Amino acid sequence: MALENAGYGYDKSKFSALLLDVCLGASVEDSYQFKNYAEYMIASPNTTPGAGFYYVDVMKCFETELDSKAVAERIGKSFAQYYTNNPVSILSATISVIDLSKINECVEKIDDLADFIKDYKTTYVKYLQSEGNVSQCLCYKGTINWLYDIGDFAKHVYADSSSSSDIKSKAKGVMGSLSSAIVYSWGYGLYSSESSSQSYYGIAICGNSVSNVYGYSGIP
Repeated sequence: MALENAGYGYDKSKFSALLLDVCLGASVEDSYQFKNYAEYMIASPNTTPGAGFYYVDVMKCFETELDSKAVAERIGKSFAQYYTNNPVSILSATISVIDLSKINECVEKIDDLADFIKDYKTTYVKYLQSEGNVSQCLCYKGTINWLYDIGDFAKHVYADSSSSSDIKSKAKGVMGSLSSAIVYSWGYGLYSSESSSQSYYGIAICGNSVSNVYGYSGIP
């Protein structure tokens, strides 16, 4: 609403890049909300280290000859470089640069996969839930909800021995659309989109809600 009131969105102007210096921002849900307000979104799928972005480096990313994509990618890489040089012991720093024009396709592919697997919840729900403090799928642990890496989820579905060829095809479609939407993603000690086998990591989706002791308490 704030962006809309400021003159952005839909048939109005778009930001070149929208930077979210917050925890758990690089999700399918947030990307979809902001897709009409900016060309690119820079955010972390994980909880963010307290220092957040180092803005001296961020400001150095702006050069007149660079387009929106190049600037956004440089900002993402500056974050990765900063936390590579200044690793935090408690949290794994992550960052994603997302082409918001590709989010509709991602959502379509995710919906396609969901339609195929929704009747097999006992088979696939294990990848979107936790057992105590352990998850089978790459997840980012918030206080109220855990977000799950949707690319990693699709990879697990694809690899599941019970998945039919149709389900495998839908899972592969999700990974392909994510690879197209993710300009750059990086997680300290976790993944980097510069590796072709990890190009679809870095966008999360809401998984199970958690109790105060991080026990499984159902899927929203």
